[in-house]
Amino acid sequence: NLDSGSIIEAASRSLGNVLLTGSTGFLGAHLLHELLTHTDSTIHCLVRAKDDKEAFSRLEGTLNFYFAEEAKQLLSRRVRPICGDVSQPEFGLTKEGYKRLGETVSTVIHSAALVKYFGHYDQIRQINVEGTQHVIDFCTSFECFLGHVSTDAITGNYLVEQNVTGLFTERDFYIGQNYKGNNYVRSKFEAENSVLRAIRKDNLKAAIFRMGNLTGRHLDGKFQPNMKENAFYTAVKEVVVSGTVSDKILSEKLEFSPVDSSARAILLLMCSKSSAGHIYHLMNPKTLQMNKLISEFATLGISINPQDSHDKGPKETKQQNETGGSVYLMPGGELTYGAPIRITSDYTVGALEKLGFVWPDIDHGYISRFLEHMRENQFLD
Repeated sequence: NLDSGSIIEAASRSLGNVLLTGSTGFLGAHLLHELLTHTDSTIHCLVRAKDDKEAFSRLEGTLNFYFAEEAKQLLSRRVRPICGDVSQPEFGLTKEGYKRLGETVSTVIHSAALVKYFGHYDQIRQINVEGTQHVIDFCTSFECFLGHVSTDAITGNYLVEQNVTGLFTERDFYIGQNYKGNNYVRSKFEAENSVLRAIRKDNLKAAIFRMGNLTGRHLDGKFQPNMKENAFYTAVKEVVVSGTVSDKILSEKLEFSPVDSSARAILLLMCSKSSAGHIYHLMNPKTLQMNKLISEFATLGISINPQDSHDKGPKETKQQNETGGSVYLMPGGELTYGAPIRITSDYTVGALEKLGFVWPDIDHGYISRFLEHMRENQFLD
């Protein structure tokens, strides 16, 4: 872990004042915390609301949930909530307000997105694709550096039936994957395509962060309030409640990317002058095999018995994870990723190590905090 001054000391590029979208979301709130804790920037938070007062109230509620005692202090330190909407041209601001904002900030971190897997694509596109284009327009108009939060799901990794196989590196974007099979994934693919096009054609200075399986904080296991809507947590719950798991996935590697570590990694890369034009895969490479997870559960009094995979019943069901990753949950509580594309993050790991960042181990302490938080929120009995 880095101390409070390390990011500023390691930085080769000053962020200046920052515009942050998605600050009331899980990752966005932790990005705000990192910015306030480790930089001297003033952060302008674009929040959907009827007015600036309601924007402040929404942001306050989010910070209270995640940071409790710190929340009031955080809000008083260089935070400027702004009533605005990325899906609207010029964020729905007045021309004067838009111009004033553009002349005030030097960096934009775009983490706002609508995570919705069903329903009309037009609604998702308005926020995720058109919203990203509005952010790009802002950055090109005022020459701001953009940090665009994407997802590793744009690889199409969630489609088991596809014929594309192989490695997907930070240099890859479209390798023939069927990204249109899911509305959220399609929208994030198209949004990332817009950023890449602007880098090539409009001289946009930007870095893209493809997020992996965001999980509770490494510090204390704290997770988002709507835990039951997250497929990874739901799948873990199914395994714990059923007490069983298929023996064929005992060697499967599970990814836990704690949100506080992920936010810290984004900020470090944003502060690096060499990040412009690069794509990063922010996935914790220190995975945990299912059999090791079962052993950790046992030390915590939770018994999981592997079952012969031939005993499994009908077709699997697929659930999508809120961060865009994929989890396959078989009847009886099987948890697996089983996909033909393997996403690599070697370049990102190397870049982060040069900045003094190392991903945390998913050890006994973290699994204990992970489960305790699930219990505290009555997600596990």
